[in-house]
Amino acid sequence: MQELMTSAMALAVEINRITAGCGPPRELPGLWDPLREIVPFSAAWLGVLDGLGHRFLTAAALGHDAAARTYIESRGYRSKVESSGVLAGRRPIRLRTDGRPSAFPSPEGLWSSAGQHDGLGMPLIAMDGRPVGLLILLTEATGQPSDPDCQVIGKMAPMITAAIDPMNSITGLAGLVVDARASAVIGPGSAVHPLPGSPAHPLLATGRRVVAIASERLRTHGSPTSFLYPDPSRETDDYLRITVIACPPIPSSPFVQLMIASPPGDLHGLTRRELEVLGLVIDGATNRQIASTLFITQRTVAAHLEHIRVKLDAPTRTAAAVRSLDHALFLPPNLAGPHD
Repeated sequence: MQELMTSAMALAVEINRITAGCGPPRELPGLWDPLREIVPFSAAWLGVLDGLGHRFLTAAALGHDAAARTYIESRGYRSKVESSGVLAGRRPIRLRTDGRPSAFPSPEGLWSSAGQHDGLGMPLIAMDGRPVGLLILLTEATGQPSDPDCQVIGKMAPMITAAIDPMNSITGLAGLVVDARASAVIGPGSAVHPLPGSPAHPLLATGRRVVAIASERLRTHGSPTSFLYPDPSRETDDYLRITVIACPPIPSSPFVQLMIASPPGDLHGLTRRELEVLGLVIDGATNRQIASTLFITQRTVAAHLEHIRVKLDAPTRTAAAVRSLDHALFLPPNLAGPHD
């Protein structure tokens, strides 16, 4: 037992080392050696659920070929895991018990040709109850892993979960906006997922116009970027500041961007129309183009620009545009019409 605890300590040290940086590490294969000291496996696989929960993405693997990886990343295998109830628990499940297959779905392609592997499957569940991923260890020794081995893997599972959970690095990014009211992450298909521990907001939801605008701003202006957006929960023209940050580009992470809603800050007395004019100026529109877009006269545009310069204490329209960007006072021009 002392030997087993020493191996567990070595695994804990390795997990802490490779997760010391920001975000799920690229060095996850470094877990295999200390894990093998606990369970002498011949093949292993560590996967993360995609943003929609439809399939697993490989975070690290050892001892299987491309065909096996294709199967284990398929929706079919994810469905088998779901129907088995494996992810509902927080304990390791033996792949074979007393020489007979258990309820754990057989990861075809990871088995030997004789089909006599023993081993375990460990559901990886976050502290808030979210299924994060799955660990599979296969052994060639009958009767492995032992009960004490399973207990140690079960105790180490939360640390392994934290190491692969992409939400951990994203939560750290969300902390950059200290007055955040709500945060959400964007995954495959522009689906919006709440950030664990963050309040929800009806604006940050799948299908909302703000999500498409945020993605476009991130694509054209880089990360991070901020803009104003009308708050649909307010009857007057109150705003939220939407900050968009690109998520770390980690192969096993399905999330592409983080959206944070916070108070708008000082609007310097700018009206909705003045913000619309300013947004078009920032995008390079001429007075004639602004007038055409907003269905107003060029004289009215000039009057709005004069008011904007006074309120921002800017000598020119260019200076006003620069100062507005410094204070995140950008209202996207495509919000000149109806909004959410």
